[in-house]
Amino acid sequence: MTDARRDRVTCNVCEAESEHAVTREATEDGAPDLDTRPPETLRSTMPTWVQRCPSCGYCAPDLEVSPPRAARVVKTAAYQALLAFAGRPPLASAFLAASAVFEAGAAFADAGWQAVYAAWACDDAGDAPCAVACRERAVDLFARALLVRQPVVDEPGGADALIADLLRRTGRFDESIARAEAGLAAATLAPTLRALRYIAMLAALGERGARSSAEAPPLATAS
Repeated sequence: MTDARRDRVTCNVCEAESEHAVTREATEDGAPDLDTRPPETLRSTMPTWVQRCPSCGYCAPDLEVSPPRAARVVKTAAYQALLAFAGRPPLASAFLAASAVFEAGAAFADAGWQAVYAAWACDDAGDAPCAVACRERAVDLFARALLVRQPVVDEPGGADALIADLLRRTGRFDESIARAEAGLAAATLAPTLRALRYIAMLAALGERGARSSAEAPPLATAS
């Protein structure tokens, strides 16, 4: 079940008012994908995860909040061209625009997550090349986040599992396996260990498709 409403918000960049759908509550019926994409009904609320100002083009999870340098970034030709590019799904462009704003403010983990959401929007639109490009951007941003000690996923090995699956989905199988093996050395929770082993197995088979975390084989138990 999903509980949604429409709110009027004020853009923190240009102060224009606009109306946007906001999800107050959504259920999760099942397990997430290996890249953390949630099941329904939360999955279908993705268009409400990013707001786009119809006046200046600022994109963010909440238009009433803007990270450092947002106004400067939004005014650039590169940002406006990214947002206006007709060769990708509009929702993906909005997420990528939000990613660019976070990146400019050195919030690399937040920027990486917005790129992941853009990849999911491309998946839904059947745009495989765009999905690959978005995942590659996410991998690069998460690497920068970890370099400056910005958390990507809280539990040990969780960031490795996410990055390994992003690499697998782009066809970078050797890198995916290496990342999964690094995560196995750090992970402590059974779900993360299962996911890492499953990702490595899928990468070894050259499998690029989306997979649910529920499909991961159980851990072997000592006899």
